[in-house]
Amino acid sequence: MGNDEKKHLFVLGYADRAAADAAIAELTELQRDQFVQVKDWAIVSKGDAGELTVTESKEADPGARRGAVAGGLGAAFIALAATPIGAGAILAGVGIGAVAGKLRDTGFKTKDMEEVGRLMQDGRTLLLLAVRPEDTQRLHGALDEIPELKAADRRWEADVDANSKNVLHDAIAQYKAEKDEKDPA
Repeated sequence: MGNDEKKHLFVLGYADRAAADAAIAELTELQRDQFVQVKDWAIVSKGDAGELTVTESKEADPGARRGAVAGGLGAAFIALAATPIGAGAILAGVGIGAVAGKLRDTGFKTKDMEEVGRLMQDGRTLLLLAVRPEDTQRLHGALDEIPELKAADRRWEADVDANSKNVLHDAIAQYKAEKDEKDPA
């Protein structure tokens, strides 16, 4: 990559999904004004019963929507070819493809998003933001100034090596190491 600077991931915790949505709307405005460039983002919500919902940046991976559609269609064709079950199998296949697509696209990998979900408390929402190194300080300022971003009641950041192929995976490992350091078993 030739870039010796670290990649930076911000994790903002919110009590509800609406607050994270408001933060994304504000970040969209900041990007439009070219104040800050968010390379990738995802909102991860964990319901009271532990169900995980993921919404991802469509700009970060334009092929993500195609992948979700292709996965759903592929599952539907397999269901049609494998058994005579019919429409129920097709709908189940499409549903599985849609869920898999929701958990997988952006630069954040499926199993890493699932790991984030396991680390979260039920009823909480996290906003994950990957930013360019040169925008880290600007985003720090925005987090302290803009109400929708200040509304995060929890905040954690990770610097990840510039050569990392999986920023979220490396950040999770860093988080776990910090947690183990604070709370040794």
